[in-house]
Amino acid sequence: MRVPASVVVVMCSALCGCGEAAVSRGAEFYMQRRYIDAAQVFEQAERSLTHYGAEDRARYGLYRGATLFALGYTDSARHWLTYSSKSATSSLSTSERLALIESFLASRRAQPVGSSPAAVVLTQGDPHPR
Repeated sequence: MRVPASVVVVMCSALCGCGEAAVSRGAEFYMQRRYIDAAQVFEQAERSLTHYGAEDRARYGLYRGATLFALGYTDSARHWLTYSSKSATSSLSTSERLALIESFLASRRAQPVGSSPAAVVLTQGDPHPR
């Protein structure tokens, strides 16, 4: 799946302000197109998410959503992009908000709701959705 170039540029610039090491590390992996590594970092960091500041929670959702979208998990990507938009949109720069909107719209065009690889796994009886 191709991520719009403007999203990658904005995400690179957003790295400078990330306070949480996990967000920075996951974002770096994302920029390097190491999506599986990024997804693992974000999954492990999720339990600490409540301790992040509003700006870092918004960036976490943006990067995690973009990472999941790049991996083809459209429904999960929408969840995290929505989370980002509800976390602290006002703390994101204008370009980050634009990247969030572009990523969300791209995820909406990619597949109908409920047709991501995660949904397929669930219909096959997997008790632990990702």
